[in-house]
Formats: sequence, structure tokens, C-alpha cells
Amino acid sequence: MYHPATEEVEAYVAGSLSAADRATLESHLAGCPECTTEVEEWRALFAALAALPQIEPTPGFADRVMAQVRVIQPWHVRVAAMLRRFLPTTTKGWLLLSAILALPLVTLGGAVTWLASRPWLSLGDLWIYLGFRLEEFMAGVARQLAVLVLGNQTSISVLKGIHQTMTSIGAPGVGIAALVGAAVMTLSVWTLYQNLFRESTRGGSHATT
Repeated sequence: MYHPATEEVEAYVAGSLSAADRATLESHLAGCPECTTEVEEWRALFAALAALPQIEPTPGFADRVMAQVRVIQPWHVRVAAMLRRFLPTTTKGWLLLSAILALPLVTLGGAVTWLASRPWLSLGDLWIYLGFRLEEFMAGVARQLAVLVLGNQTSISVLKGIHQTMTSIGAPGVGIAALVGAAVMTLSVWTLYQNLFRESTRGGSHATT
């Protein structure tokens, strides 16, 4: 026998059920004492709630409650709020900020213009010099990173383990391990795609009997 869900019985007692569903449920109640008892329980509960005294909160109650609520904002919202504190709010402030930001560019442009106007220095030579200095800077950064990574005891232990593994299994073993790793990675990506990104084709409704 079909029995309505608890939510349907509650909606029936509250009067929010549609006419068709209400007629179906009433025809069921005519021959089901169990569901009739449930309806009477819901009616008694609604009547008890309606009989409770209406208590109004004191003035400022909502403000006091919200003052105790801690809202956790995402990090990008907090960063944006912090940056907005340093941004000017007037036209003069924006002009001053623009002048401060433009000062290094103006200084650099003036220096480049002065150097380019010298007869003993051409733009090509200046470009080569700047490229050389940039290359030296990037090489220094790369060296510092290499020292930081390779000088770490954990990195050294990992490299030693990899070397010992490659020595023990040989080149064919390294190739097999690479193939197995690629297969595992492919299977992992496929599983992730199936469970997270692919739309489900299963039906979302079911019947209750």
C-alpha cells in the first residue's frame, strides 16, 4: 500500500498541498488508520505551536546577535579590503599616487634618453648591456634556487633513493616504471574526470512504495 511521505503529510496539515495531491492523500486516509493517526499528530502539534505566547525580542536583539557572528571571508576578499584602505578617495589623492608611480618610469626614461644621446653609446650597445645584466641576474636566481633545493637534506635523500633505485633495476626497469607511472596517472585522471567533471546520466527520481 502506498503511504505518503512525512513531508507530504505535514504539507497537507499546513494546507500547502496542491489540489490533486490533496485529493489523492485524502482518498488514502479514508482506508489507512496509520496515516490518519499521523495526520492527527501533526494537527495537534500545529495547534500546540499556535497556542504558544508570541514573544517579541528586545530592541537591538538582532544587532547584538550579529555582533557575535564571525563571518569568515575568502582570502582574496580580505586582500582586496586591505588594499582598498591604501587607495585614495579624492581626485588629488589619485593624482599624487599617479605621480609617485610614474616617477620611477620617468627617471628610467630620462636615464635611457641621456645615455642614448651620448656619442660613445648606441641603443644597440645599451640593449646588449641590459640583456647581459638581466641574464646575470636570472643566472644568480637560478643558482640560489638550486642551492636551496639541492642543499636540502630531504632533497639529497630523495636523489640518493632515485639513484639507488635506477642502479638496482637498470635502464629497462626505469622504462617499465615510467610506463607503469604513466598508466597510473592516466587512470587517475580518467577516474577524476568520471567522478567530478562528467555529468551524471543516472536518473534522479525514485518511487516509494
